[in-house]
Amino acid sequence: MSHYHTDLLRLQRHLEMLLRALTASTIAEQEAHRQAAERARELREPGAGRRPEVGV
Repeated sequence: MSHYHTDLLRLQRHLEMLLRALTASTIAEQEAHRQAAERARELREPGAGRRPEVGV
């Protein structure tokens, strides 16, 4: 295996790790935005997200 080929494989592994990290970060950011939007909706709409307890 040539030095060039070894370098390309190493670069490929680094790019794959970067892609996984960016994907995980994006998923976490999307979830945070979803939760923030849900919380904002609850604050704007009286009773939204809060269900009365049955039998109280």
